Amino acid sequence: MLHEIWQSLPEHFSEQFPTEEHMRKYALIRTGYHTMTQHACKSEAEAQRLASVIRPYDSYQLVTVKDSIVTVYNALSQDYRSMDKRTFAQSKEKVLDWCSALVGAERSAA
Repeated sequence: MLHEIWQSLPEHFSEQFPTEEHMRKYALIRTGYHTMTQHACKSEAEAQRLASVIRPYDSYQLVTVKDSIVTVYNALSQDYRSMDKRTFAQSKEKVLDWCSALVGAERSAA
C-alpha cells in the first residue's frame, strides 16, 4: 500500500520523497515516531552553518533551524527489536494515514 501511495504522489513531492523509504521515514517523524536531538548555537548564522553540515549525513533525517537552535529528528526503526507489536501496528496505521493524506485519499478507500 505504501508503494502505491508513493507512486501516486503529485510531482511536487518528487524531490522531497525520491524513494518510498524517504516518505515512510518522514511520515514516522511527522507522526511522532522519532528521536530528537537539539544543538544550541551562539547565533542563528552558526545554527544555519551547523544544519548545513548535519543535513548531508543522513538523507532520511529532518533538520530544522529556529533562531539559534538546530533540531535533528530521526525516524524510529519499525523492526521487532525496536517496537513491540502494538507500537508497530499503531505506527503503521499512522504512517499509512499520513501518507494517504498526501495524495488526498481516505485510507478506507485506498
